[in-house]
Amino acid sequence: MANDTDDKAIGIMNSSRDVHLGGLSFPGFRELVVGLVACFLVANPTRAGAKTLGDMLVELSYKPVKMQLAENFWYVDVKLNGRTRRALVDTGSTCCVVDKGIAGKLPRVGETEIAGAQRIKRDVALIEKLEFGGAVFTNVAASVAELRDPWEGRVPTGTHIAQRSSCEAILGNDFLERSHSILHVGAHMLYLRVDAPTATQTNLLAKTLAVSGMTRVALCDIGSQCWAVRAKVNGNTTTMLLDTGAFATGIDSTSAKRWGITGKHTQIATYGTDNRKSTGMVSKVDLLEVCECRLVNYPVAVGDLSQWGIGAKSSSVYQIEGLVANDVLARANAVFDCGTGNLWVVPRTITK
Repeated sequence: MANDTDDKAIGIMNSSRDVHLGGLSFPGFRELVVGLVACFLVANPTRAGAKTLGDMLVELSYKPVKMQLAENFWYVDVKLNGRTRRALVDTGSTCCVVDKGIAGKLPRVGETEIAGAQRIKRDVALIEKLEFGGAVFTNVAASVAELRDPWEGRVPTGTHIAQRSSCEAILGNDFLERSHSILHVGAHMLYLRVDAPTATQTNLLAKTLAVSGMTRVALCDIGSQCWAVRAKVNGNTTTMLLDTGAFATGIDSTSAKRWGITGKHTQIATYGTDNRKSTGMVSKVDLLEVCECRLVNYPVAVGDLSQWGIGAKSSSVYQIEGLVANDVLARANAVFDCGTGNLWVVPRTITK
């Protein structure tokens, strides 16, 4: 396990932010040959002209997309029916969302209920054509919500701590799964494909990451098209939502009080799925153990998670008491395969 005192996401087998696999090029035509070469490359990471994880995924027909980081949110540019829009990449959202301001001409195909302090009904619109990373997806369903107008452009839905960021769409977990997306958080990259990878390709990726020194994290299926991980907060075992749409890793206020965690620092404003404002705090936990990382004296947001239908006060049968956001995922150099629900990380200890 690595021991670090800085805040930077680390790479694997060298100092860069990408996973380096070795020094030969992939033939790219036969999966068996690709597999044999990849296994050789990860065993020889210091060879000249080293290949990266991204190189390997491109050889396996994934399309690369550079994610844009803004205030700890990940954004990508997509085309919705031919118009370029800014979209938030959000594993914490069960579905795609489109801003009400651009959804006027989209056909409505029904309604959906969104979890929150109360159940909220929203229209479901149909995006006939979504272009992303050189791939084309048709008939993508998305709920309709206010994403840009309230609170000076802050994003009230799909994110958990409002900041001065804005988007016109949210790529939720349903689309990330449909597009077989792989998020390499430390490298700021997303890889996707239209057709599902073969079992051989999926097994190859898993073996490659394992040989590269990464550890697979067991995920909890919480029955809502989202994923969660087991964690310990100051020794208290809990479950936290894997949420790239959250501004910061956070703890439910009711649980924090039970665990003796008090907010004595910066106040924050949060907005739930019903767009209602509430106040939270930033505090520090003595030890956060999550995603194979030990985070000592680590700052977290503390707020009422029932605004999003989770937390101690929610009626959900799944007891989600926290959020794992991009700050932790980047420090773990996480690779998240949304299509298969596999999360790979570099174990490490961080002392603030």
